[in-house]
Amino acid sequence: MQVGQRVGPFDIEKKIGSGAMGAVYLARYRKTGQRVAIKMMLLGLSDNDVSLARFEREAEVLKQLNHKNIVRFYVASQFQGTPYYAMEFIEGEPLDLALQRKGRVTWEDVVELGKQVCAALQHAHDQGIVHRDLKPSNLMITADGTLKLTDFGIAKDLDVTQLTAANCTVGTAAYMSPEQCRGEKNLTHKSDLYSLGVVLYELLTGRKPFEAETTMDMFLMHVQGTFERPSREVLDIPIWLDTLVCQLLEKEPGKRPFDAVTIAKALDQVTEKVHAQRSAGVDVAKARIADRETLRSQSMDETDKMAARTLLTSMRRGKRKRPGIPFYEKKWFQGTGLLLALAGIAAMIYQVFRPPSADRLYRQAERLMASKDQDDWDKARTEPIAGYLRYYGGQDDEQTKQVRKWAMDYDVALKERQLNKLRSINRDPEGEIGPLARKALDKEDTGDLAAAEERWQEAWRKARAAGEEVWESLTERRLEFLGTAKEYEKRMNEAVEDVRQGKEFQPASATERQAVDALRYELFLDPDRARELWQDLKLTSSSGPDQRPWYLFAARKAAELDVKLKGRKEDELKVERQQKLKDQVDTAEKILAKKPPADPKDALPKLQDLQELFYLYQNDPEPKIKELAKKAGTLVQNFAPQNKPTDTSSRGQGPS
Repeated sequence: MQVGQRVGPFDIEKKIGSGAMGAVYLARYRKTGQRVAIKMMLLGLSDNDVSLARFEREAEVLKQLNHKNIVRFYVASQFQGTPYYAMEFIEGEPLDLALQRKGRVTWEDVVELGKQVCAALQHAHDQGIVHRDLKPSNLMITADGTLKLTDFGIAKDLDVTQLTAANCTVGTAAYMSPEQCRGEKNLTHKSDLYSLGVVLYELLTGRKPFEAETTMDMFLMHVQGTFERPSREVLDIPIWLDTLVCQLLEKEPGKRPFDAVTIAKALDQVTEKVHAQRSAGVDVAKARIADRETLRSQSMDETDKMAARTLLTSMRRGKRKRPGIPFYEKKWFQGTGLLLALAGIAAMIYQVFRPPSADRLYRQAERLMASKDQDDWDKARTEPIAGYLRYYGGQDDEQTKQVRKWAMDYDVALKERQLNKLRSINRDPEGEIGPLARKALDKEDTGDLAAAEERWQEAWRKARAAGEEVWESLTERRLEFLGTAKEYEKRMNEAVEDVRQGKEFQPASATERQAVDALRYELFLDPDRARELWQDLKLTSSSGPDQRPWYLFAARKAAELDVKLKGRKEDELKVERQQKLKDQVDTAEKILAKKPPADPKDALPKLQDLQELFYLYQNDPEPKIKELAKKAGTLVQNFAPQNKPTDTSSRGQGPS
């Protein structure tokens, strides 16, 4: 990959890293100038089915994650048959390099960094993903102190089967859990928690808990070895943090903390306890000083001593007889009190266990479902929505219908996530409907929308017959997407025809403008540029249900042009494009230069072609093509001043 080379909608700037599976490049998104990191699979591995599946699955795993402490996925595609994906470019420093500079990190900073790692891990674990390679080099620190978890190359999705062979050991030996070292097949999130313990230990002390000369010796140390407590290496580590790290490094997963949330809370408590201890120490010191001063200033005089002797004498006298049993000790009073206490307890139990009101649950669900955070959606479905349907699901008012819709929207989205997870490793969901849905999605991605529609319709019939409401709703939505994609295509073709005839066209969005431009390139006999725009549109509309119809439309057009241009090289297409445009300009120039003036029947089509050429290529990166576009605009202006090219989005005739 060379500097300046185009990869889809990106321009390569430089190579920034490489590994066993691929190389990483710094690139810019041409449309916005945003810097991204592109990971491209090594050419030699693209024909290896296992390596290809693993690379694609890495992108699919990252695609499922959306968290501020995890590197963000943008898009996945292919370049000249080689798969790649674009992700967030992090301007920062890997934690291992920061550790080399500093030697070790203060316990206060370790607590803050640890909480960010926990947030990233918990989000991944909630999606059923185990990272399996947590180490300082996979943790990036930005200038503002934000931590980003990277490299999910060997991450394991708990909902699907591993691509690695059974009992295959992966990961970096110094940070691997005992169960990883033993090559156990069914790793859980507790494996990542052990690796987190190793990372925290190293940050606190500047060294790893285990050191060995060979990988096998390191495996044995993790499985059988013992380590020094961090506080014996660095004396100022709080006892609570010291204990937490030791708990994370337990050999048995069951003895480690429950999850990353539990660890984050424990880290918070470390800071609170240290501050409380310091405050208490200051108070005690002050109190002791005050007490000593008080004792020095006080002495007992004779009056105090006499009062003390009088008090002791009175205490030695016999007890006085009680005049009678007080009313509060009588049985009738105690019985009444017992009944009142029981009534109070019953009232408390009722208050605790009575169901919350429908309005209260609805408001809670409404607030959470309005969020864009997946965690809020999860909480809404498991708490207020589930509670509302349990207590008030039998009602038929508008409020209840809305809650049912939220529940169905969530359940459908969950089903889609599960389906995509299984697709990423080429595995069918269970039952009759799942395999049909997976095949339909495969057809959508390849642009075969007719075949996709057939499979969705078949899946819908089976879901309806089986009473599978979630599958039925999912298939209905997918069929609606396909229908909307057809409507978009029809509307964009009509818009292109209007533009070519000089009629008004007001694009509702940048997406509409891009689709119309792609169709215009195709009609102008430039399928390569048209394909480039369709691929770009496919990438930018690959996330979010609102964009799905555009994705389908773009996928169909891109696939159509892929077939048309199969085997054609980029340099060859560039030369052909330039020659084709030159021929059009030369031909139009000859016709428009005729004396007497050319017949309007001959001149008008050529003027229209020149107008189109000017609009499409006036800002082309190729200097020669840009010069041809400028010449086309001049010819139009000279032949018919009233048809001077103008920069209007409604007519699409190009800038003046």
